Amino acid sequence: MVGRNDPLVIKLASHGVPGAIDAIIEQSAKELAIAIEPLDDGASSDQAAFLLKDIPCMWFYDGGGNFIHTAADSWENISVKKLEKVARLVFLTVYRIADRD
Repeated sequence: MVGRNDPLVIKLASHGVPGAIDAIIEQSAKELAIAIEPLDDGASSDQAAFLLKDIPCMWFYDGGGNFIHTAADSWENISVKKLEKVARLVFLTVYRIADRD
């Protein structure tokens, strides 16, 4: 759920992730002109199994909109600009993590 609403804002939550990675994400987001907003809840999504086992994880989320998991939840509601921004953010972040000494 990262392709809806404002293309310049994404929510981020993490659990057990080192602060250095948070700094990389913030740097990448700044360069891409994306605002990062904190997300506290994640216990009912894909990463819930990691949370239950206390395994470090992080996830981006767009808020879902009012139509999440309804008949109105269709591809026409996806913002291509938002998907591109988030994909670039994830790529740049992963690249920088992998490129660290």
